[in-house]
Amino acid sequence: MSRIALFGGTFNPVHNGHINLCLECHKKLNFDKILLIPDNIPPHKSSDDLAGNAHRLNMLKIAAKENELFEVCDIEYKLKGTSYTVNTIAELKKIYKEDELFLIIGSDMLFMFDRWFCYEKILKSVTLVAGARKKDEYDAMVKYKERFSKLKDKINILKINTLDISSSRIREKIKNGEATGEYISKEVLDYILKNKLYK
Repeated sequence: MSRIALFGGTFNPVHNGHINLCLECHKKLNFDKILLIPDNIPPHKSSDDLAGNAHRLNMLKIAAKENELFEVCDIEYKLKGTSYTVNTIAELKKIYKEDELFLIIGSDMLFMFDRWFCYEKILKSVTLVAGARKKDEYDAMVKYKERFSKLKDKINILKINTLDISSSRIREKIKNGEATGEYISKEVLDYILKNKLYK
């Protein structure tokens, strides 16, 4: 049995914070593989300024190529329509029938997790892994998970070192011609500039 972690998002664009969150969770839980899964149509975010599916997939492949732990998965593109995690997990469980699945999310997503579509079904299918950046955030996350009562044991809150970066801030910097070196890999930035994304 392998330990497979799933990490989804718009990745618009993928940045060092995404990669760092996954690697920090891996240090604690020792995954065999981490699937990076771009949304087709994100349910929680506006699609304004959203790079095309092919571009976001290509950027993920560039960001993931340096580490054998990562595998880019376009399953949500194939499922089409709005990307609901519960549907993605159901499809992946057909592929990874004998494996243990984990879902990595950031603290911002944990605090709205009880508003996700079929969140209870998600918790019955995978172990949720959420990374906390600061002690007060960790304490708040541990308190928050109590509301899930019988399913709270399926939520793993980790103290990790995360980078405070957002894709929206990176897009704004790119629009303004500002430096992004500490936030995004040079190869991904080169791809963005070559393809005139976020201008």
